[in-house]
Amino acid sequence: MQNERIKTPVFTIVFPAIFEPKAASEGQKPKYNCVAVFPKDTDLSDLKRIIKDAATARWGNKFPSNLRNPVRDGDVDAKPEWGDVFQNSIFVRFSSEFKPPVCDASRTEISDPEGVYGGQKCVAIIHAFAYSNSGNNGVSLGLDALQVVAAGPRLGFSKEAAFQQFDQLAPAEPKVTDMFDAPGDTAKAPEAPKSNSFDPFA
Repeated sequence: MQNERIKTPVFTIVFPAIFEPKAASEGQKPKYNCVAVFPKDTDLSDLKRIIKDAATARWGNKFPSNLRNPVRDGDVDAKPEWGDVFQNSIFVRFSSEFKPPVCDASRTEISDPEGVYGGQKCVAIIHAFAYSNSGNNGVSLGLDALQVVAAGPRLGFSKEAAFQQFDQLAPAEPKVTDMFDAPGDTAKAPEAPKSNSFDPFA
């Protein structure tokens, strides 16, 4: 059924922009959005069904060869600096041009932006829609509402994962240029000229 809305299984929310719209990538229109990370053994049959239904409603049974599926494999498509939460996972992005309603486990509205952060457990009401834009074809997932159902460890930028992106090099040997640049007691003070004309302040 086209434009069918479903409730997702529980996911870990990552990169939430729920109270202020942000662009998912440079050049894109800012939207309210988040990334939902599911363990790979999660039953996502309803999610995949509405994606296929949206594509079929747009293109019938002849899908474009470059059709973009919003369902991504965390072990393949996630960047290392995004953190360990993407390991052994399936992730998708939900977005909306309008601010989605947000509530907690007791269905009380959350109005404080600090009430939604990366690492919480959430469920969402979503729908799928197909798009064709400048030769790009795919299906996106609209975010209609979000519920925070449980707290979780706050996720942030993983410095350990970021450091792995650098080449591992041998420590550089310190090069002594003068007595002030030399580390510790390895520096040797320059010998004073034997001339009586030596001026220490010159």
